[in-house]
Amino acid sequence: MPVIDIHPHIVSPDTERYPLAPLGGTQSTWSSERPTTYQTLLKAMDDAGVDKAAIVHSSTAYGYDNSYVADAVAAVPSRFTGVYSIDVMALDAVNTFDYWLARGCTGMRLFTTGSTLPDQATWFVDPQTYPFWEHASAKNIPVCMQMKQEGLPLLRQIMDRFPKVTMILDHLARTPFEDGPPYGGAAELLELAKYKQVYLKITPVNVTPKSWGKGTSETFRDKGSTLMATATKLKLHTMLGNYANTKALKSGALGSDLVDFDFAEVKVANNLFKQVVREAKYDVAELAIVTYLQAKAYGKPYVLVPAVVVSRGQHHTIAYNPDRGPLKPSDLNGKRVGVRAYTVTTGTWVRGILASDYGVDIDKVEWITFEDPHVAEYHDPAIVKRAPEGKDLTQMLLDGDVAAGIVGDKLPDPKLRHLIPDADVVAQKWAERHHGVPINHMVVIRQELSRSRPDVVKDIFRQLHESKRAAGLPDGGELDPYRFGVEACRPILEIIIDFCHQQKLIPRRISVDELFDDTTRALATA
Repeated sequence: MPVIDIHPHIVSPDTERYPLAPLGGTQSTWSSERPTTYQTLLKAMDDAGVDKAAIVHSSTAYGYDNSYVADAVAAVPSRFTGVYSIDVMALDAVNTFDYWLARGCTGMRLFTTGSTLPDQATWFVDPQTYPFWEHASAKNIPVCMQMKQEGLPLLRQIMDRFPKVTMILDHLARTPFEDGPPYGGAAELLELAKYKQVYLKITPVNVTPKSWGKGTSETFRDKGSTLMATATKLKLHTMLGNYANTKALKSGALGSDLVDFDFAEVKVANNLFKQVVREAKYDVAELAIVTYLQAKAYGKPYVLVPAVVVSRGQHHTIAYNPDRGPLKPSDLNGKRVGVRAYTVTTGTWVRGILASDYGVDIDKVEWITFEDPHVAEYHDPAIVKRAPEGKDLTQMLLDGDVAAGIVGDKLPDPKLRHLIPDADVVAQKWAERHHGVPINHMVVIRQELSRSRPDVVKDIFRQLHESKRAAGLPDGGELDPYRFGVEACRPILEIIIDFCHQQKLIPRRISVDELFDDTTRALATA
């Protein structure tokens, strides 16, 4: 398991480039007497076998100027990430937040008390800070609170108002445990056990106090066990659709010692795909396979997990209006065909099948679309035209404005018919011939999470597979729609990659192995 230091500070000797401006007006003793550069920290990590560090900005040295931590993260991004501080009462707090996010910030820290500010501040609950809390929630950025236990009732007000903000209590809010069991002095801290968004940071301040009093090693077990155990779990903002094969996972029935899922509300998963590839909003997400292939081509920060959550035959998804005359798949050359967007996975499968099995030259078809690609950097080829504003695909089919349309799983109007006769039978034969059912959606996970916590990724994979089994679905075999493992997915992934390259959806033919990293490539079912 990787070793990660979650609370180092760094201070530069170059005070011209990084001028001192401590909160409270006085530099902290530790930062003046024991300054550590990021180069020194890196060497110490190597000597101690520490893989990565989340460097906490030194507010008692630099105030709200995070430049030194940002420069360290930029210099060694594979080993460092940054926890920054800003003035959350400032009118431009959200803009400042975004500026530091672009410079490597992955966590925020509010310094509400400490060696240079001994009194517990209350400004963090002021309504003027609400835009900051809303932004932290929207961006899924955890907030570390440097505070005392006496400030926890105010923190509960913030958590009640912003329940999706992940809170981390630095130094356990300096809670006293000297009175021993039942730890009446820690009552305010233990009250937080009901908040799933709270995580605890245990530091030397907690485990090497000046006096343990009646506290013992049992302080971190027994009564506080539920609360303390929460600190070992990783909370992951997750987007996953509501299906039979995800029901057990999303209900919490499976359980995990490593992961707490914070599930986004999902009505239709594909409506949230732009948030994945444009905003990198989720730690774990369901994603259409073509959208992922494009995201991979454009360097989005996700890696594929070999777990299929949506899969089906595709032949039944293209329709025509027989009232406008007979039509066969081979008749489509030179005609107009509607599809929600050129880049949708179903459309990609249908075009590939039409080209390979029915002699359709997709470059001789005019593809009429209604939406932009999920991946903003991609631009549709010249064969794609946007439907006039206000037009609807079903109505265009009925009016004869398009010869056929890729309409999805169900025919949207009783006048329409499937373009491919006996579509389900043909789809079954296609799957047998190609050793698999066409994949629609798989699971992706943040690259950094996969690199730093392979144990967590393995546990997510386990839960996805157990959730499928809990639904009573067939498990294994070539025609299993919900395949797990790279080799099980490989034949169908190779086909969709070829289709994407042929249709100019990706600039080059990506290999299957490139879609995974060392962690996800090794995942396999028991």
